[in-house]
Amino acid sequence: MANPGYKMRKARKAKDMTLSDLANKTDLTSSLLSQVERGLADPSLSSLRKIATALDVPLAYFFIEGKDTEEIMHEADRSTLVSKQRSVSYEFLSNNKSSQLEFLHLRIQPGGYSASEFDTHTGEECIYVQKGTLTLSINDLEYQLKPGDSIHFKSETPHRWVNTGQDDAVVFSVVTPAKSWS
Repeated sequence: MANPGYKMRKARKAKDMTLSDLANKTDLTSSLLSQVERGLADPSLSSLRKIATALDVPLAYFFIEGKDTEEIMHEADRSTLVSKQRSVSYEFLSNNKSSQLEFLHLRIQPGGYSASEFDTHTGEECIYVQKGTLTLSINDLEYQLKPGDSIHFKSETPHRWVNTGQDDAVVFSVVTPAKSWS
């Protein structure tokens, strides 16, 4: 599996950026960025999107190894990001680094969530719930998604989700963070 911190440092140095430069572009602290690069911090997906945008690399760059043009993603080659703090496992189902979309398989433990506060980013999202219950908040609206339910929305709209059920939720997500994928 790829090391997100190592790859972040590699991309940062290739752009001749300091940690301070990257901190200024992402609104994250130099200290946090340094910890991520050294493998001492577990950054949120939102923070990784900010870093990807600032470094002009796709989000998958941090996790996927292999050829840029490879279209088939074999199960053995998939990378997984686990956020213990948020009780979520993100498995990357696609690895084309130049794609305009990100395809994810999520396993969300009860109480697991996408972000502690509402998140916004460029693009669109589509979520399909295979198992469990997911509460999706978009602005002031709240949607209870059950197995078989799906939803599509603009990512610029403040949103967050949480597993409000008693069991793990299994979710498929497609995200198009256009700026991160350019």
